[in-house]
Amino acid sequence: MDVFTRSFPGLPEQVAEARHWVDDVLTTATSGPGVPDDTIATAVLLLSELCTNVIRYSRSGKQEGRFTVRLVLTSGELEARVADNGAAASVRHLTDCDPDTEGGRGLRLALHFADELGALPNGRGMYYRLVWDTAPASEDAPVAVQEPSR
Repeated sequence: MDVFTRSFPGLPEQVAEARHWVDDVLTTATSGPGVPDDTIATAVLLLSELCTNVIRYSRSGKQEGRFTVRLVLTSGELEARVADNGAAASVRHLTDCDPDTEGGRGLRLALHFADELGALPNGRGMYYRLVWDTAPASEDAPVAVQEPSR
């Protein structure tokens, strides 16, 4: 098991910094056979949503605020936690969106892509879990054959 933790200032531009950090960590991770590219892309997308929510809806987005990202990586599983500085005036929740509404879809999107998504036990942030198959390809698996070009 590998654990990676980093704290970021609660500024909007730090969401991109957090995305780059997670991408770098998962690209070079050593647990098991490695993290598939599509899982890394999903992890970065979900992290972006959770970090954005932390900045918008918690005290992390206030002056001097911070948020912390913690990744726990085992063979075939990633748990990512985004901890905040506590609730602000509004609380994160799923909303019903009108097709013309610009916001409010992020947590629904995250719920769709994550194998598990929820609030941290202390209520100060959220987490998601992604799981992927680490079994080697079977020798009996069908192999795609390409037609020779003429």
